[in-house]
Amino acid sequence: MTIRILSHYRVTDPDVACAALLHDAVEDHAAGLAPGGTRQAALAVLADRFGGRTAALVAAVTNPRWEPGRDQHEQYREHVTASLTAGPWARVIKASDFTDNAVGIIHLTAPKLAKLARKYAPRVPALRELILRPDTPLEADVKDMIAGQFDTAQNRFAAIRHSQPRANGTNQLRADRGLLLAANRAPAMPESERAHAPDWPPRGRPHKRPAWPPRRWRRCRGSATQDGTPRGPV
Repeated sequence: MTIRILSHYRVTDPDVACAALLHDAVEDHAAGLAPGGTRQAALAVLADRFGGRTAALVAAVTNPRWEPGRDQHEQYREHVTASLTAGPWARVIKASDFTDNAVGIIHLTAPKLAKLARKYAPRVPALRELILRPDTPLEADVKDMIAGQFDTAQNRFAAIRHSQPRANGTNQLRADRGLLLAANRAPAMPESERAHAPDWPPRGRPHKRPAWPPRRWRRCRGSATQDGTPRGPV
């Protein structure tokens, strides 16, 4: 997700890049960061090592501990809305993290697929709206790219919700393959661009994989010498 922020979001802020690398550190590894194992102690360690701004960004994208008696997903949505409304740079980190987790959901399998679709789908509208706000520190074309990726995620969630239980009565869900493929299908290349696209393999020259190992290596005097090093070619 950090590479996406640097390369595709074109962010050059070192504190944001550092916070992106550490975005799960407090939530998942507080005990390893601080002797007491509390989140506040872990954030203090990050502030001491990487600076207060980096630690504050990590805190903004760290999920809160579940409060007994509350709906966990509702609690998370409230936290995300509040923290990302107050922190424009935190939105950038959360957008890349959400892209990994939600847009990439098509690569998962049931039953986790359906569970995560129910978890992520309600969060897309709020995140999309936050990313498109004027104070989000990204270029307009980057914001549009992220919004398009979130729209793709919504299409995939809809395909997963459309899926039906298997005939054998298990509670695993099988996503409709046609809908998932349609949700994942890239737009067709315009005719004007297609005319200039290079052919591969080149016409008249079928692409052939080179022989491996090379012929000169095929006859050897055994697999290895006495000390274990491989023998060279004859």
